[in-house]
Order: sequence, then structure tokens, then C-alpha cells
Amino acid sequence: MDRNPGIGDIVHYVSHGTPPRADGTQSYPPACRAAIVTAVLDPAGQAGGGIVSLMAVNPEGLFFLRECSHVFAEHQVGGSWHWPEGVFLGEVEQSDVRPLRLDMGSVFEIDGEQFQIRRRSVATLPNPEGRYAKHLDVHLELVQIPEAT
Repeated sequence: MDRNPGIGDIVHYVSHGTPPRADGTQSYPPACRAAIVTAVLDPAGQAGGGIVSLMAVNPEGLFFLRECSHVFAEHQVGGSWHWPEGVFLGEVEQSDVRPLRLDMGSVFEIDGEQFQIRRRSVATLPNPEGRYAKHLDVHLELVQIPEAT
């Protein structure tokens, strides 16, 4: 693993999917989902990856996972997490693409301009039918960092 996970990191979680039916189909097949690291239990890990707790974002709501292992493999395994795959951005190398941290004070770049997170709020609406939240709203207040002269 090229870096250790931290609280607030955006990662990908590979869901197990629903149990197969008699005909072999699934209501929800395994899928890669966006997730946020909520706790780091073993940053380096003994088998090549860190053990973390995650908040996975599913189409139906949120799912909270404890002790989820990192898997560095060509084919991801259900119940594991991995860093987001690189997206081709012109001449940018995959090693230059990093997950966005949503911590207060985090600095990141958009179109060559530097921004810092000044304020962050997250709101969820509970789902009385289960443990998933109905909605997740994340609001960021950004401030542009002036160029050094």
C-alpha cells in the first residue's frame, strides 16, 4: 500500500451484494461504492493493507462497516476497500491522483487554483425502516488561497 489511510479519506468499498437466489441471480450484485474512513484500526496492516471502519454510500443509504481490510489486487474482493482507481486527466500520472480529504483546513487544487476547506457540515436523515440513512448532504465552504508572490 503506497500510503496509510486516515480518518476522512475517500476510498472505494466493494460490497458483497445480496445472497444469490435459486436461479443464481442477485437483487444487488457486488459493486464498488464510495466510502469514507471513519476509524483507522491498523494503518499498515499485516497482509498488505490497513484495517479501517467505513461509512459506505449506497444508492439506498449509508452502511457502516467495522474492521474492513484493504485488498491490493486486480480483482477486488467483497467486503474489502481500496483506493479509488486513477482517472485519466491528460498528462497526469495515476500516482499523482489522490483521494480528497474533507478535513477542516485541508488544501486541494481545482484547475490550478488552491482552495482550503474553511467549514464543513454533514447532515443525514434517518431511515425508520433500517440502519441506512435516507440522504447524506455534505456542504463545504471553500476559501481560495492567494498565489504567493
